[in-house]
Amino acid sequence: MSDSDRLVLDAFIDNIWIEKGLSKNTLESYRSDLEQFSDWLKTKDLSFSKTAKKDILSYLSFLFKSGLGSKTVARKLSSLKSFFRYLVFKSIIQIDPSNDIETPKLLKSIPKSISEKEIEKLLDAPDEKTDIGLRDKTMIETLYSCGLRISELTNLELLNLNLRQGVIRVIGKGQKAVSYTHLRAHETEADLVCRL
Repeated sequence: MSDSDRLVLDAFIDNIWIEKGLSKNTLESYRSDLEQFSDWLKTKDLSFSKTAKKDILSYLSFLFKSGLGSKTVARKLSSLKSFFRYLVFKSIIQIDPSNDIETPKLLKSIPKSISEKEIEKLLDAPDEKTDIGLRDKTMIETLYSCGLRISELTNLELLNLNLRQGVIRVIGKGQKAVSYTHLRAHETEADLVCRL
């Protein structure tokens, strides 16, 4: 990536962070998508400012041929569209080459659910006699009973727990806070702290 393209990309990431307040993970996704596009452009002797609609279509075709699914390609295209709108807004380019490109149709997949027996087997797997086993059991129970994403679980901190009320405060997608009741009725604060 050229120095000028790097500066423009960094300015764009700063801009969407300030304007939209996006999470670190989302900003990293934008950066990664745009760096991959820049690498592809470099193989064609192109830069961000010299990109045409046909180049973006060719890139999308390349992504599909590489085995990426329509959801991933749609996200990458969304990153490109936001970026090129920014370039037009900043008068770096005059015409948005991504303007008329349609998002690939997304195939809706239904999440696979596991049976009650499989859940019981999963909950019984950790050895509660060890610290690691107790931790794993707590994590599995929390995931299952609250329906958390793994990233939400791994980002939990003790300050997210209200032990008196038996509530966990989770910062979810889009930095939205949601509270879940999780503690068992017979559990004391000491029990839970030991489990965590």
